[in-house]
Amino acid sequence: MARCRHRRRAARLPEGAEIDVSFFSLFRFFLTWWGALILGALDSSLFFFVPFGTDAVVVYLCARRPSLFWLYPLLTTAGSIAGASVLSSTTRADGFVIVGDDSEGFPAGAEVEVWLYA
Repeated sequence: MARCRHRRRAARLPEGAEIDVSFFSLFRFFLTWWGALILGALDSSLFFFVPFGTDAVVVYLCARRPSLFWLYPLLTTAGSIAGASVLSSTTRADGFVIVGDDSEGFPAGAEVEVWLYA
């Protein structure tokens, strides 16, 4: 039986080409158990939507560490419940206040403009 030998060659980027690694490091964060928890919370919000994102993360984490197969779905579910509870607290409000970009909030007793829900 003949053995196959593979040679490794270094790949070079073309002149002036750059790789933005910040996206990949952010994506890699979601492939941890903390990421599964936070992805579950974000997925239950109205602002962040990744179809089958939580399912893919759970499958990946279970394949990477099979001894903790029971933990990853629970973490994702806990994150979803936490995210849904934050979302439901905003729906129980009668209105909202817009705070400027350069402000950290308002002092106690300050008059503010409140936008009421219809």
